[in-house]
Amino acid sequence: MDLNAGVIRLRPEDTKTHEGRIIPLTKAVLERLASLPRALDADGHRVPYVFTYHGKPIRSIQQAFVVACRSAGIAGAVFHDLRHTFVTNMRRAGVDYFCIMAITGHKTMVVFKRYHTIDHGDLRQAITQMGTYMDTTAPQARGALG
Repeated sequence: MDLNAGVIRLRPEDTKTHEGRIIPLTKAVLERLASLPRALDADGHRVPYVFTYHGKPIRSIQQAFVVACRSAGIAGAVFHDLRHTFVTNMRRAGVDYFCIMAITGHKTMVVFKRYHTIDHGDLRQAITQMGTYMDTTAPQARGALG
């Protein structure tokens, strides 16, 4: 993680596709990470890990997620749900699919499509957008015809 550059740098050995990539972080995430207290080693130097437990690096972020969900009383969540949520929220924010795929490392649209969810709210928003479009274009269309 490079907080100065505002990114997470994944090495090829850290990814399923064995291709490194850079993931930009939002301002809110950067501020939160910068505010976290950093553990110190026996010599009083900051350890190079962001997430620690009693000064030692967390061995499994997935296991830490399970423990956090249990502590929060959240049942049925799995770590991979975060990936689905990220893709869906990026799409809802209007981010281009190819940009989302570059961040998540998806190589094909077929695999990418498995990760974004369309729910009733999305369908309602689509109809609202069309209604707004039709309301703003209808007077122009009538003027052109009449």
